[in-house]
Amino acid sequence: VESLTTQPAKLLRKKIGTLAIGEDADITLIAPDESWTFSSESNQSKSHNSPFMSKKFKGKIVSTIVQGKVMYQNA
Repeated sequence: VESLTTQPAKLLRKKIGTLAIGEDADITLIAPDESWTFSSESNQSKSHNSPFMSKKFKGKIVSTIVQGKVMYQNA
């Protein structure tokens, strides 16, 4: 998890991706027990081919907050 979350910022020597007083709130809220199915409707990519089409997953993104602003809110 660290390799995909805080480590990139450390490698670039940027103070981003932390939860600290005075820093931007860059977080993703998840519902770890919620199941969902990947489909063309749920696909946010410009690519339409994926080996994950029609696959079921557990854990769903609820909201993404970047620099204290909600950038994505799951309907």
